[in-house]
Amino acid sequence: MIVPYVANAVALGSAAFAIAFAASMDANPSLYLFDRFFVSEQRLKTFFEGKTIWITGASSGIGKEIALRTSRYGANLILTGRSSERLQIVKDACSSSNQNNGRTISILPLDMTAPEDEFDKAIFDLEKILGDHVLDCVVLNAGRGQLKPADATPFSTTSEIFQINALAPISLSQKLLDRGIIKKGKGKLQQQLCNIFCRCPRWLASFVVIRCLKTRTSWILQYA
Repeated sequence: MIVPYVANAVALGSAAFAIAFAASMDANPSLYLFDRFFVSEQRLKTFFEGKTIWITGASSGIGKEIALRTSRYGANLILTGRSSERLQIVKDACSSSNQNNGRTISILPLDMTAPEDEFDKAIFDLEKILGDHVLDCVVLNAGRGQLKPADATPFSTTSEIFQINALAPISLSQKLLDRGIIKKGKGKLQQQLCNIFCRCPRWLASFVVIRCLKTRTSWILQYA
């Protein structure tokens, strides 16, 4: 008589453990398992060393974390955000956490709500920073959210959100491709819209970029 109760208790305990485990991942299980069991310091260094990455929204949040993690493994970074002062803080943090003296970290301020001619100027400045090189990866991370109901949100706010989260990434992507700053050829070029990463743990931020760099081509990632 006791056996069925024990079996039920084990089943319930297993289910509770599975739910708690899944909740702790807060992301795609395959990403969690890859990071947990297959990522090593040497492998990360191999993926990132010498790669050139442009990160928008790099002054805080996921963008800042990607900058810190990738710089640690020898990536060359171009950091973009609205505030030059905040970008400088991130740049200093990246510099102090890395032992690779050959790595470069540059700052390229840009407001995603700026007029189109400011985007053209930013692309021109980006080309000067790159010189004869091209980008290996672009992380279009700048974004803005809104928690108010739609009927309580001013149209000006909605327009600004759409500009930052959609129109700006599309415009920058087109300019990068038109100017040949992004490598085309092997693999594929992808713009990926991923709201889920707004809640991801720190380890996932740089793993997303790892998956892009593993393709040996340039991917564009855009986080809404």
